[in-house]
Amino acid sequence: MTEALAAEVGVLTGPVPITATPHRQGGFSLFEVLEKTPEKPKPYDAVVKQVRYWWTKGEENRLYNELIDRLREKHAAQISIHEDHLAAMYDAAQL
Repeated sequence: MTEALAAEVGVLTGPVPITATPHRQGGFSLFEVLEKTPEKPKPYDAVVKQVRYWWTKGEENRLYNELIDRLREKHAAQISIHEDHLAAMYDAAQL
């Protein structure tokens, strides 16, 4: 992506390496930027819902982490962490 932003209009650019993913084979790409348009700020009405959503998510995460910290302090003697179960869950989530 940075190569496309740095490329000059009308100039064939590349080869640019393409990273392989589970759904895409890696390789190289050539491209030509046909036109550049200046980036404009989005209007307030177009972003207000996104800003509220992400602010709310951040607050939810902060409050959740505070709750977990308080519960860990209060019930420290009763908490046991099963690293093998966490590793298995992590591995299963990577599929």
